[in-house]
Amino acid sequence: MNRDNVWIQTFSGKKFNLFNPNPDDILIEDIAHSLSNLARFNGHTDKFYSVAQHSVYCAFKSPVHLSLAALLHDGAEAYLGDIVSPLKALLDNYGVFENALYALIAEKYLPDSLIFDDYRLIHNIDLRMLATEKYHLMGNCFKWDLIEGVDIYDDIHIDPLPPRASEKLFLDCFYRWSVR
Repeated sequence: MNRDNVWIQTFSGKKFNLFNPNPDDILIEDIAHSLSNLARFNGHTDKFYSVAQHSVYCAFKSPVHLSLAALLHDGAEAYLGDIVSPLKALLDNYGVFENALYALIAEKYLPDSLIFDDYRLIHNIDLRMLATEKYHLMGNCFKWDLIEGVDIYDDIHIDPLPPRASEKLFLDCFYRWSVR
C-alpha cells in the first residue's frame, strides 16, 4: 500500500493523510463537525448522542486549566473514527496512530504546560463520563469491567443534542478556552 494514498477528505475539503498528517490540515472546524456527527456507543443508544457533546461534558468536569485539553481528548477520532473500546484494545497499531494524531492536535491547540498527570486526570474524567453516559443512555443491564466501581456524575443528566447544536457548543467552548 502506498502511504501517500491513505487519506480522507475532511469537511472543509482538506486531503488529510493518515500516515503523514500535516498540522496545517488539522482544523478545529473539521474536528467539531466530525465529532458532532460521530455517535457514542457506536450508536447503540435510544437517541443519537455525539462524541462532541461527550467532549464538552468532559471539559466542564475538568479543572479550568485542563478544559481545552479535555475538550480535545477525542480529537483524533475526527480523522480516525470512533472505534469501540473492546475492539480498539485488540488493534495493536491503532494506538500508535491515535496517539501520534492526538500529539499533533495538542501541539497545535494546547499549551505546552500540560504534563502526564494532567492527562491521567482527563482519562479519569473520561471514564466517569462513560459510566454516567452508560447509566443515562443505556441502563444497567450489563456490567462493564472497564467502568466497574466508577462513580457516575450525579449532577449531570444527559440530554442529547442534535449534531449541529453539539458542533456549535463544541466550537463555542473551544473559542472560550483557546490559548492560541
